[in-house]
Amino acid sequence: MHDNGPKESNTPLLPRLLLAVREGTVANRLAFGFGALLLLLIVSGLVSYSQICRIDNDLDQIVEIEGPLEQAVLEMEINSIETARAILNYVIEPNDRFIKQVHESESRFEHYATNFGALAETDDERRAGEKVFALYSNIVSLGDDLMETVQQQRQSLKRLRWDVAQIDQLIKLDMNRNVDRTASDARQLVEQLLKMEIQIEVAFAAVEGYVAHRSPDHKTELQAAFESFQRIEESHRMAHQVSEPERQILSRLDDAFEQAVSDSHEILVLTDRLHDTRQTFQSKLEQMDGFLEHDVQDMIQRETIAATTDARSSTRTVLILISIIITVGVCLGIAISWRVSRRIVYGIHKLVQGSEIIASGNRGHRIDLAKNDEFGQIALAFNRTVDCLNRTSDELLSSEREAQRARAEAAKQEIERHAAEARTDALTQLPNRRAFDDEMARCAAEFERNGRSAVIAVIDVDHFKMFNDTHGHQAGDEVLRGVARVLENSTRETEMVTRYGGEEFAIVIPGSSIADGAIVAQRTCRAIEQAVFHFEGTDLQVTVSEGLAELRRGECASKTFERADKALYASKEAGRNCVHIHDGQHVHPATETVEIGM
Repeated sequence: MHDNGPKESNTPLLPRLLLAVREGTVANRLAFGFGALLLLLIVSGLVSYSQICRIDNDLDQIVEIEGPLEQAVLEMEINSIETARAILNYVIEPNDRFIKQVHESESRFEHYATNFGALAETDDERRAGEKVFALYSNIVSLGDDLMETVQQQRQSLKRLRWDVAQIDQLIKLDMNRNVDRTASDARQLVEQLLKMEIQIEVAFAAVEGYVAHRSPDHKTELQAAFESFQRIEESHRMAHQVSEPERQILSRLDDAFEQAVSDSHEILVLTDRLHDTRQTFQSKLEQMDGFLEHDVQDMIQRETIAATTDARSSTRTVLILISIIITVGVCLGIAISWRVSRRIVYGIHKLVQGSEIIASGNRGHRIDLAKNDEFGQIALAFNRTVDCLNRTSDELLSSEREAQRARAEAAKQEIERHAAEARTDALTQLPNRRAFDDEMARCAAEFERNGRSAVIAVIDVDHFKMFNDTHGHQAGDEVLRGVARVLENSTRETEMVTRYGGEEFAIVIPGSSIADGAIVAQRTCRAIEQAVFHFEGTDLQVTVSEGLAELRRGECASKTFERADKALYASKEAGRNCVHIHDGQHVHPATETVEIGM
């Protein structure tokens, strides 16, 4: 023993390690093998660290710069479309909520344009951001011109309506002064006045037609109507001896006619300007969309491809290095495993084989090792773990299905709620114009299918602008809510009460004749007349005017509504707080005596 000690101490380290592997315990053999693998991994890890850092930098560029740039471009495109949609909606239906939408989308666009400028790294990206902002500013400026032109057009139309009303009033005044003339003179003069009244109405209709369709025929029709009006007026002047009062009436009539001509031409000019500005607006919007979708996106895509190519090159290098490491490690592991024991290799092989079968989807497979040793215990514990995982997986799958059903039900309820809100007026909680149009379309289809008619009642609160000017808009809103409640309480469940817009309401009465509809209209008219509304300690009362029309075969719902609106206008002309009916050809007042109540 004394001689062997010095020999062992003088033996080199490598032979002693090989001897330990060949003749030592399993633990020693495994320790040697894992030590060699660990050393190999450390060396290879240090070699590949630089490549991994390069990949990380390339990926950071893609994730932190190119990805947010693409997101900013997408958001700018979305918000530019939102701005354009809000502006065009305002052109179709001027409403403050569209102006609010324009401002909100402008704010969001500026936010994402600022983000784009902050993320831009190259001169091309910065120039692209400046061009996008310039294009958007041009679109917004054109949108402001569009909305301003729409406002001017509406004001001019309002003035023209007032001019036409003045002319009609002066014509009626002149008619009344011709009553004392002889029958033949009076008949001739009244016919001339009626023709003048018809021509001014034709002119007004031509202006409205040009606003709606912008057809040259409407311009020709307008000019012809004005020339005809002047000829008839001149003939009227020459037809009899004009007294001083009549001369004053005709002078006022000339002034009103000249104003109507001026307002009409202004409306035509504004309509042409609106059309040209809208075309320019759409062209600029298409130019911006094309620039964002093609030029900017292509630029970002090129930069992303370059960064991706660099990352891919580094990835190939790392993959080659890892492949070498894996190959060497596998060879070393196989040698050590074979040297340790065939039995150990067999046990490991069985465990790996069973794991792969289970991993491939065969959850019923079990690892069978009959030996009651460490590998047998491992196999038993593994089988128990798989059983537990199977039970847990089944429970998780069941829970996920329940969660999916719950989410689907919640989404369905949310969709139904939004659909109901889209068809409800926010102020009065009545169905809105969209719901009214849907109901009218349904009634028209049912009438064409089985002959079941329906009646429309169009209701307008009398002197509501004056009421708002006197009591304030908050009091006006309270009265509109009160009128809505009175209308609901004065109608049946089958009769749909809607807020058509502003101070105008509409009732759809399905399955009823015009006589039944007149009863409903008179009842609601009297009920509102008798209702008292309270606001901040003040009692308020209003009246309404109503117009009725019944569906006719072959007539669309919009035409029926137009007839009802004409009847409403007749109620206004008759002094308000009354009901008129349009029977398809004529407008006449409804029966006056109707019981109030259901």
